[in-house]
Amino acid sequence: MHRLGKGQLVYRQFKFPVKNRSMDVIAAARALNRKAVQKNWHHFCDPTLAFIDPGYENLLALWRNKSGSRNMPARSDITPRDLKDILRTVLLFERVSQNPSRYRWRLIGTGLTSILGENTGKTLEESLPPEHIERWTECGDMILEGSQPLRFLGRVHIQGREYLDAENLFVPLANDNGEPSFILGQCRYTPRRSETEDIWENQMASLPGGLL
Repeated sequence: MHRLGKGQLVYRQFKFPVKNRSMDVIAAARALNRKAVQKNWHHFCDPTLAFIDPGYENLLALWRNKSGSRNMPARSDITPRDLKDILRTVLLFERVSQNPSRYRWRLIGTGLTSILGENTGKTLEESLPPEHIERWTECGDMILEGSQPLRFLGRVHIQGREYLDAENLFVPLANDNGEPSFILGQCRYTPRRSETEDIWENQMASLPGGLL
């Protein structure tokens, strides 16, 4: 349990074996979080999956079961029927090129379009403010190269939605050639409890495992 400001939030940690050790995900998350502080992104990555909301268990279990002995399942392994209980709050985007990486939205659930827009089929460059591209791209690359689910927690920086906080789960998916290419996300947006920086600093300080 981590104390945040005057209240308390109970974090649920989900354990699973990591098959791909080619990336030090903890070190990468720490570097990304430090960069987020420097750039005032109000956004951080938690590879320990210490979720506030227990509603991510089903997607994590689905991802593990579909992975089998592989590092990750393929996009084609997961059907809309598998996601029927959360389909409104999921998004899918694809890395369509590398060096530099570029991403394209493949699906934005109907419960998310009021926040992210009707941008299915568009690239990040076509749909997000320029100052957001670096953050989204670096997070996408980390998810795919780390080959494991990641939790992201932060503030929404989209005009007209700045009063929202986000807690999102992103899981990597391969293409039919086994290459990490797709990212499936389950997103939860809630009104911010306070605008004070103290609340945000307490959230950052509560990150498990020295992730700053």
